[in-house]
Amino acid sequence: MFEPEIDMKKISSTLKLISENYAPDSEEFQALKLAKLAIQYVWDEQSRNKFRKWVGSMSEGLSDKQKTHLSSMGIDPETGESLW
Repeated sequence: MFEPEIDMKKISSTLKLISENYAPDSEEFQALKLAKLAIQYVWDEQSRNKFRKWVGSMSEGLSDKQKTHLSSMGIDPETGESLW
């Protein structure tokens, strides 16, 4: 399983650097602000290990259960395109 190295200071400084390219009232700036808050929330001690496990699972692809669920909704799990 993929074990990500997560450097919160680096992530925060990167988001800040990107956000400096946008006006504070722009959608892009607000999205980056929300992303930073979401990352900080997830990085809470209680959620950290669960988040690392989830990130690692993303590199493994979809489970059979997830593929079946997408297919039942009319979505091709390989392409993301509608089956209907």
